[in-house]
Amino acid sequence: MKMGKKTTALLAFSIGAMVFATSAMADVAIGSGYNNLKNAAKETMAKLTKDVDNFQADMKMSVKLDGTEFLNETATSKFDMKGKRSESQSTFLKPDGKTRKSYSYGDAQMNVYKSEESEKYQVYQYEEDRDYTLINNPFEEEMAADAEKVVDAFVGSLKDVVQMEETDNKKMYIANLTETQIPTFVNALTSFVAKYSLVEDYRMEERNLPKITNDLCVRNVSGKAIENEMGILEDILGTITLAGTDDNGADHELTAEFSVSISGINETDVVKPELTDENAEYTTNSSGSTLGAKYVGVYKNDVVESDSSSFRKVGERVLEITQADENGFSGQYYEVYSDGYTPENTVAPFTFTSAPDVGKGFGDSCFVYTDASGNQAYGILDKNGASEQNLYLTLGVQFNEDGDGYSYSDQVMNFNREFIRMFE
Repeated sequence: MKMGKKTTALLAFSIGAMVFATSAMADVAIGSGYNNLKNAAKETMAKLTKDVDNFQADMKMSVKLDGTEFLNETATSKFDMKGKRSESQSTFLKPDGKTRKSYSYGDAQMNVYKSEESEKYQVYQYEEDRDYTLINNPFEEEMAADAEKVVDAFVGSLKDVVQMEETDNKKMYIANLTETQIPTFVNALTSFVAKYSLVEDYRMEERNLPKITNDLCVRNVSGKAIENEMGILEDILGTITLAGTDDNGADHELTAEFSVSISGINETDVVKPELTDENAEYTTNSSGSTLGAKYVGVYKNDVVESDSSSFRKVGERVLEITQADENGFSGQYYEVYSDGYTPENTVAPFTFTSAPDVGKGFGDSCFVYTDASGNQAYGILDKNGASEQNLYLTLGVQFNEDGDGYSYSDQVMNFNREFIRMFE
């Protein structure tokens, strides 16, 4: 269920953030392109969230290092805004080079999730209909107006690099920026963000790809946005190429591509899957825990380091469920390392107790704990749909106001969230 909701959230965020980012680069010969495209971005989100009955959104993202793809994610989501239902099909590239597919469905009564490895749908039902918000308009957020001012200030000379073509009641905005056209500060900021997101991605490490550590800079940025006759940005494409060197001085090139397409406006059907006792497993959302007594036990995963020739286990992450029943659960988390090894990044040990009233929109098990700074924090324990005896641990969770959505940030780089049940 959680991954399905995250795919939907990713699409929603991509639509809003990418059209805003694209508009920030745009101006045209007639001098009004920047404002036109910025207004089109706002109009797009306003119409998709309030005016249209339904639509389909397709998102693709790919990242390559020296031509070797290590990240590839696609998602096709259908939104019934009038009936408040959504479904999504997603595919992503695993570190071993294989792809993994998943399906999700959501409405006011339930969330449904099914991974490619699972034979059954995981169905999370709600005792009372929830206020199911499919997509939030990012331009209505409190920080949107301030963000717009910042974007306006940074556009500067970039206003002149975008071309516009108009035909058949559609507008196409095209931009292509080279390294010499990108202001030094913008280049440095973009490179900084890329270094601590794409370059540090765990999938690069697991595929033993070289890491760009020095002289990272943007070589080229290109983008295209098409505004249809309804004033909706129906296609957004973007590519960014960065270059740098590794610790040995070897040159490398990192290329990221993304696209978002909106189609099927007022012509998209969202279909609830046929669920039976044979093909589905049901969990009812209530004030109690979704983890029963059978989940009491020890769960672990390995902390692994790698170099150009080998992998080496340097420690273990340990999750212990010490108590669990229909009323809640509790336990502890800690890490154990090999003698003489000093880790660079760790999660401080903590104890936790279930907090089912915090994330009311989930069939997951929410808990409260104290983080390394001494602050109260929240986390989620998920059952693994493919291997139900294992658990996923998510820390640093922030729930939205209605408890029907959340975001999180990994507290430690390359933190493995899957914990394997230990048996004697």
